Amino acid sequence: MKGKLQWRSAFAWNRPDWIAVACFAAVINLLMLVPTLYMLQVYDRVLASGSQMTLLAVSLITVFLLVVMAAADGFRSRLLVRIGQSIDARLAPAVFQAAYRARLEGRATTAGQGLADLTQVRQFLTGTGLLALLDVPWIPIYIGVLFLLHPVLGCFAIAFGLLQLGVTWLAHRGSQARVEASMQATQAADATGGQLLRRFLVPEDEAHDREDLPAPE
Repeated sequence: MKGKLQWRSAFAWNRPDWIAVACFAAVINLLMLVPTLYMLQVYDRVLASGSQMTLLAVSLITVFLLVVMAAADGFRSRLLVRIGQSIDARLAPAVFQAAYRARLEGRATTAGQGLADLTQVRQFLTGTGLLALLDVPWIPIYIGVLFLLHPVLGCFAIAFGLLQLGVTWLAHRGSQARVEASMQATQAADATGGQLLRRFLVPEDEAHDREDLPAPE
């Protein structure tokens, strides 16, 4: 229970940053529609009127909005890195103490697992997985825009989305057992390596301790 409270407090501590990340995600996803709107403006206004000034103005606005989108993406990535570092700094001491107690109790195979899990959490927060989760709520909006353009485009988007979801689920189901076996093998190898290192280092440390002892008179 205490561990859950520490996790919740660590995430709640960065609540303003999470809100900023959500706002940047909204800006980025809205600006993803800029290329589509640009092409619509070109076909509706520029080709119909043949005005080069209109083309120049629309192009400059599009470039500006794309630069804003790139800047928002950069700020969002920096915020996620800062959130990951903050969570790591707040939870690492408690995880280290738990790992140290596990080591004293003889649970050598699981002593370092907490630190490895915390590293995975930090990597997930700064990776593409969280960015994909932030973009998921905007999928219905994109599909709605496609239906506004043409119902056939919306139907194709839904069909290909379901197809991609099915392929992803099949790939995950086929590789899940192998991934779990690989993780267990890695944990066992790390535990075995740690035990071998301690077995070789302990006699050397004892020899140094004997050298530090005063010589008998």
